[in-house]
Amino acid sequence: MIRKSTYTLLIILLVLLAVVIFLQRTPGMNNTSSPPTATQSPLVMDFTGKTVTSIFMSDDQGHVFKAILDNQGTWYVELPSGCLLVADKISSTLSFLRGYTVMVNLETPPALADVGLTRPTYKMELIFDDGSIQTMSVGSIVPTGSGYYVQVNKDPVIVVSTYSIDSLFELVSTACATPTPEATLTFTPDPSLLQTVEPTLSPVP
Repeated sequence: MIRKSTYTLLIILLVLLAVVIFLQRTPGMNNTSSPPTATQSPLVMDFTGKTVTSIFMSDDQGHVFKAILDNQGTWYVELPSGCLLVADKISSTLSFLRGYTVMVNLETPPALADVGLTRPTYKMELIFDDGSIQTMSVGSIVPTGSGYYVQVNKDPVIVVSTYSIDSLFELVSTACATPTPEATLTFTPDPSLLQTVEPTLSPVP
């Protein structure tokens, strides 16, 4: 005679077997979800495969900066006249620009006047070796102070970190804002070499 406990164990085993069969035959139950992967922020300006041959910057204070890459691969500062700047500074700045990423993509495009882009704080134009041109306009700082409103070409407005923009446009705002004045030679006569000329009085007839 089979005990009652034996029936109970058989029922439990049958239930477990039914659950296993159900899980095996149900689509998607066997697939283990992979952990989410971090998505990389899009680049502010993507000029992969191209070389910048000319850079022009300006700010709302009237400062301008223009540099051209010569045939020897050396940067030459054309504006402002007389500006002395290490060529490596320009190369390193453009190298950092290649890695600039978008801080925030705005869901609702703002009016350009509302974010300072009708009269930009900074403007930049890049000319590449294939003749193409890309522009960047920098408007006002976002309310949190963490970034600037930026428009590349005619693309939607984005937010780029304050540090990135300030570092980039240091070329026009500080490094070459005022050309170094050329030294002028002045001549100071030696007093010991000066002769005192005494007036000669002639008798009145």
